[in-house]
Amino acid sequence: MLTRALLAGTLAATAFYFLERRVNRWTGSKDAATKLVMALSGIYTAEIGPGLWQMAQTLRAAGLDTLVLEHTSEEALVRLQQMPEAATFLEQFEAFLQQFGYRCPNDAELLNPRWIDAPEQVITLLEGYLHADERVNPEVSQQHQRAVREETTAQVEARLNPFRRAIFRWLLKNTQKGVRARDNYRSYVTKFLYPMRKLFAKLGRRWMERGWLDRQDDIFFLTVSDIDEIIATDDPLALKKDLHTVVADRRAAFDFWRHVIPADAIGPDGTPVVIQQADKSYLQGVAASGGRARGTARLVRSVGEARRLTAGDILVTSATDPGWTPVFPLVSGLVLEIGGQLSHGAIIAREYGVPAVINVSGAMQSIRDGQVIVVDGTHGRVYLDEVL
Repeated sequence: MLTRALLAGTLAATAFYFLERRVNRWTGSKDAATKLVMALSGIYTAEIGPGLWQMAQTLRAAGLDTLVLEHTSEEALVRLQQMPEAATFLEQFEAFLQQFGYRCPNDAELLNPRWIDAPEQVITLLEGYLHADERVNPEVSQQHQRAVREETTAQVEARLNPFRRAIFRWLLKNTQKGVRARDNYRSYVTKFLYPMRKLFAKLGRRWMERGWLDRQDDIFFLTVSDIDEIIATDDPLALKKDLHTVVADRRAAFDFWRHVIPADAIGPDGTPVVIQQADKSYLQGVAASGGRARGTARLVRSVGEARRLTAGDILVTSATDPGWTPVFPLVSGLVLEIGGQLSHGAIIAREYGVPAVINVSGAMQSIRDGQVIVVDGTHGRVYLDEVL
């Protein structure tokens, strides 16, 4: 499955390269290629936003939105499960978990519980949708993006002779197929990993009950060889391993290194190289999703911090994965330090019509939280303004 995912990504990137090159040469348009691959049907992750939006509307219609907003997500979920008037919402909620429950933010890390394991996470995500109005309706955004894609396709074809039109249609078909597969294979891999995580979590619970571990999720700080040895002997003490100490040391290392910001480049003397941009009025990146958006920058390092976002804010973060998808319909722009035109963040930004600039080196250091910025997703620039 991992091999297929890597192959799908390679084929998608190759197809997009040739499509972009031909379209730019034949039409002179720099953003036409990205418009041709947005709002594609069948991208699983893009269905998360509409699902959350529909649940939020159901809560509003039942007069239960205040309950969710005034209680913690855990308390709100318990109360909703006890209320007959929440029956329709709970049906939607269960269907959502069955369809997307294997996901979570940073789902490549087995340590993180999935939505179906900790469903209160979904209630937390719903808070942002309950604060939003019809302007952030992801279904409307996707319909608009689809219309733009179809219009752009017709405009490109109208400028081509029959021979070039045939080449264009072949390239477009294969590129759209590749982009869809590139994002969906990421979903397949995540779904494939979920049973593995369940098995490790079960071992963690059993070993905690035996006193070998302090917490159930300590299991995720053991290596596969550690676990194999313990299973073989059924006694970590026989291996002269104090799992409590091993786990504590590895947790400390994990907590330290995940907050270290790596340098963009390392010089020959082993020290970080600071790359200065000549014009400091803007940051240059890669154009990923066309359009311009002006708003308040919110520096977010985890999805847990995303509840600070309000409608119209611009999300600035290092990188996103499918677990971030629910946030996209709530923002007016996106700035990522890492990614390419076919990265998950770029694909989903185009699905929801969010102007996006990615691969913006040093964005988290150059942009201040609360600063007003302009995201130019067509030319790949982030213009810096004043702090509110």
